[in-house]
Amino acid sequence: MPVKRRPSRYHQPIRQPELDAILEAYGLGSRYSTHHVLFERPAPVALGDRTKTARKIFVDTPDGAFFLKQIPWYCDEPSLNRFRHDWTERLHAAGVPVPMPMRTSRGSAWAEVDGARFTLTRAIVGSAWTGGEGEVAAAMRLLASLHAVKPENPGLATNEDYFDLVADHVTLAQELLEEAGSDPGHALAAAFAPRLARVRDEAAAAGWRALPRTGIHGDFSPWNIVLSEDGRQALACDFDNADHAQRLHDVAEAMFSFGLLRYQAQSTNFDGAARFRPIEAAAAPLRAYQRNAPLEPAERACLPAVGEAFAIEVYCLGLMRGDFSLAQLPLMLDELERLRRDLPGLCLEDVAAVDAVADARPSFDRIHYDFEPWTTGEVTVVEGDFGLPASWRRLAASPRKSSRSGGRSILVAGSCDCCGESFAKVAGPRLAAARIVLPVVEGYEILATSSLGKSDAAAEAVLRRIPLGPGDELVLTKCTRCGANAELANNWRSDRHINLQPADELDSVAKW
Repeated sequence: MPVKRRPSRYHQPIRQPELDAILEAYGLGSRYSTHHVLFERPAPVALGDRTKTARKIFVDTPDGAFFLKQIPWYCDEPSLNRFRHDWTERLHAAGVPVPMPMRTSRGSAWAEVDGARFTLTRAIVGSAWTGGEGEVAAAMRLLASLHAVKPENPGLATNEDYFDLVADHVTLAQELLEEAGSDPGHALAAAFAPRLARVRDEAAAAGWRALPRTGIHGDFSPWNIVLSEDGRQALACDFDNADHAQRLHDVAEAMFSFGLLRYQAQSTNFDGAARFRPIEAAAAPLRAYQRNAPLEPAERACLPAVGEAFAIEVYCLGLMRGDFSLAQLPLMLDELERLRRDLPGLCLEDVAAVDAVADARPSFDRIHYDFEPWTTGEVTVVEGDFGLPASWRRLAASPRKSSRSGGRSILVAGSCDCCGESFAKVAGPRLAAARIVLPVVEGYEILATSSLGKSDAAAEAVLRRIPLGPGDELVLTKCTRCGANAELANNWRSDRHINLQPADELDSVAKW
């Protein structure tokens, strides 16, 4: 995949006119709502906390939930875009767990607006990676199933040699360090280029160029899979780096991403220590892959060189993102030497295949979804100055419809400084099985928008996924002091409206 500098426009949000044009191209009409909430178990997270490589957003429509993404700058070529879309369609048709790729009303694999190309897939709900042994087995079974489905039009891909890709990373990392004034002596290139040339020659001598090619994911990591609730099945997403190449690219990356690499919590960023885990950590993903699709002797002979090249790519990527610093270069070289000693013994291990277990195709999107959730439950808008404790006391004392009907009472607490203080310690929503679970305070199920990035759109996205029955009640607090929840309250059809007393009257009421 070409390694290119990031254009400045990729930092800009997707504008309203762009969204209108894109959704019109896909035939989804003009009724929609957007948000940045990644619905995954155990708890929803903000999309920006997970990845920042491209402009992306979730779109809720009457026809369902979708994931919209601008094709990243480094892989936005028409032929390559068609290759990715055609292969993922082929994977989906073959029963491999991948999101359903959508086509525009005219049959195109992308929508183009203002010179930018966007793709659309069905939104997926599942569980996040936790590192369990069963999850490793599921991920490697998935990777083997990807490699088993051959692309129909491999000529559309870049067919790039992996060692050339790593060389591009070294070149760009060196250029960026020089521009920043942190490596005027070309220390990075002087350290990595000779090592990369050496492992390239070693791979060539072991038969690298003669190895068969297939469709590869190109970025197979814990952050690009979604797990079923029991962790036994996995779904692959984010095919931006897909190509037609030797499968060892994916296999080596899986050994690191699911074993040797250390990440910053639930993030694609590396932890900054520049040390890999002990080599034994790579054994589980490699063995799990080979139980489904054993490597040929020539592939096992090439794998140590590919693994060392991948470690160089990791260091270059970490330096470009700011995860690592050039001061860690001596440590990086020590780590590369350690990998050079330890990888061959692991990679040459012969692992026998096991009979595949026929699992039913997993479903990752069975969470409740209703574009207009207010059509069943009763919606109450309570307007007042929620910077005053008396406002909260009066609200708590107000009669609730749910107490008469036996239904649910869901309170949407504002995200402003005054409203949010009352619920600062309230946990955010969680996903259990196929439903959203909210914390309970004083008889209310609380949806504190401060736990969702202080976003009305995020709160609305959560509420669309909570089934409300005729006996249920949704209470929106609209703060007159700072305007919290004003957008929600104005957009939703309310069944009743409560206007709390003015602030001076509330201050005088001591017994609420």
